[in-house]
Amino acid sequence: MDLFCDEDISSLKTTSTETDESLDFFIVSESDCEFIEMSLLKETNFKPSDPDENPASKSTRLEALEWILQTSIMLGYHNRTVYLSLIYFDRFWAIIGLSDAKPTWTSRILSIACLSIAAKMEEQKAHSFKEYHVDGYKFQGGAVQKMELCVLNTLEWKMVVITPFTYLNYFVFKFCVEKSRQQEIVNQAVDLILVIMEEMNVAEIRPSIVAAASVLAAYDCQLHKKMLENKIDAIPTWGSKEKEQTFSCYCLLQDVLMLKTPKSEIIPSSLSVVETKITSRGGSKRRLAFDDNNDHYCPVKKSSLS
Repeated sequence: MDLFCDEDISSLKTTSTETDESLDFFIVSESDCEFIEMSLLKETNFKPSDPDENPASKSTRLEALEWILQTSIMLGYHNRTVYLSLIYFDRFWAIIGLSDAKPTWTSRILSIACLSIAAKMEEQKAHSFKEYHVDGYKFQGGAVQKMELCVLNTLEWKMVVITPFTYLNYFVFKFCVEKSRQQEIVNQAVDLILVIMEEMNVAEIRPSIVAAASVLAAYDCQLHKKMLENKIDAIPTWGSKEKEQTFSCYCLLQDVLMLKTPKSEIIPSSLSVVETKITSRGGSKRRLAFDDNNDHYCPVKKSSLS
């Protein structure tokens, strides 16, 4: 069975040099703001992973992310496709409760299936299975399609997910009045979203929180809590809950950036950030702590996901 649509997309060809249209800053109109704010309200129904579910170990997840990222770069896929792939991976692994004792090929074929589905959801041209190479493995197309169907059924075919990239222009427009910096902040926020993907289970946190924290960290990585809350006051549909969640995510980014780079190079390029972090960064994956506290500055909180 072929899960590709039969429509003619010859006029919509994309190349490996294509960039995400969401990465180019544009002036956000009043109607744009209304649309985004409606999307933010709908996100209040977001359900994080069940704490009793079994997420993938850090090593398994990093291997999946590394392969998804490298393959996406090679095939010219968008950042949102990478993010969506990882959401599918995280959700499926947690729901099924796969053990890390399972054969390595299980996570490999799952990575292929998740990227394949995400590409069909997001890309103008999704590449065939033959172009998805995994070192040491050669999966038949039928096996990948079976895994795709398994993922689709497990996730109840709920594959349409907004990614943080949708919100970037809106938050830059709201948080940054310096027009000369707006494009720079969009670019840096993309880097930070990719960092968050490595640091935590992206199925656990609302995409808008990831976007807001990334934009704020790109704008200024040394904000204290009150300053951050004052910025978030510009979002009419958000309240104390969103402030706490954004602050926690911002703290995680601040922690990573301060540990990783000197202050003079606080935002490296996206590719070097992700490649370096995936191949060399140790430690436990973080679970964001969304507890109400009176800390003015970001605490360093690390815990293992069980």
